[in-house]
Amino acid sequence: MSTPSTRPALPAFVWGVPGVSLLPPPTQKPIPTIPTPWDALEFTPLGAYKVRRHLGVTMDEPGRFNASRNKFLAADLAFLASGASEDGSHTIEADKFFKQFHNLYDSLPKGPDGQTARREFGDSVRTLIFDLVYLPPRFIKEHPETHATIAYLVQTYIEHVRIPTARDWRTRAKKIWPLTQRGHFSAEVDLPTTLVPVPPVRSALYVFQGRPWGDLKLEVPPPSLAQPSAPAADNRGFALSHQFNWWLLSWIRIKALRPVLATILFSI
Repeated sequence: MSTPSTRPALPAFVWGVPGVSLLPPPTQKPIPTIPTPWDALEFTPLGAYKVRRHLGVTMDEPGRFNASRNKFLAADLAFLASGASEDGSHTIEADKFFKQFHNLYDSLPKGPDGQTARREFGDSVRTLIFDLVYLPPRFIKEHPETHATIAYLVQTYIEHVRIPTARDWRTRAKKIWPLTQRGHFSAEVDLPTTLVPVPPVRSALYVFQGRPWGDLKLEVPPPSLAQPSAPAADNRGFALSHQFNWWLLSWIRIKALRPVLATILFSI
């Protein structure tokens, strides 16, 4: 058995290192003075904050935490996600969400503060995934013959995985919320002019715009990517207007974060 930590509990906002300010996320309840036990930490903004409370902010090297702040916070997320692919929590009823979904919503307040915290948490997870698995810009530049295949893979993922995921999410969400909001839709959507979008300067983040259903076809598509029958009309606009990031395609390969897929995708 490991020896309990003798480090004194730090109240919120007080880290014991000059110049370090790490604010806690908004919460439904006050944060206890005594840190939550390691094994009880959850994959939420508050859980990541509690990991950092346990680890501290490198008191022995002034300035190191602020100098590597993003790396430390990414490490907190990786700590929480590690082992999730083998935790046995991958089968749920058809009309239920994973428990991580409820943990995220229950740990944050309702309204704008909670929405902002979920969005920022999702952005942080996306950045971490993209740092681990990405599409090299150099490869894209040197192999233009692959552009059609890459665009086809992304579009196929939207049509065969993203749309069913959205449909399933709505079915489950109706059991929790009234879903009376009409949302925001644009009748005019500009179609992509290139197969592979140009990423921002110094970045490898590709944002793919969805296309009309069946708009992209390979001359000889792989057997596993055979074209389906056209979906109902109400799904075509979704495929057309939805922005799809390459990191979502990579997400399939990172099973550790699969339980929170719906949480991150639909944190609004």
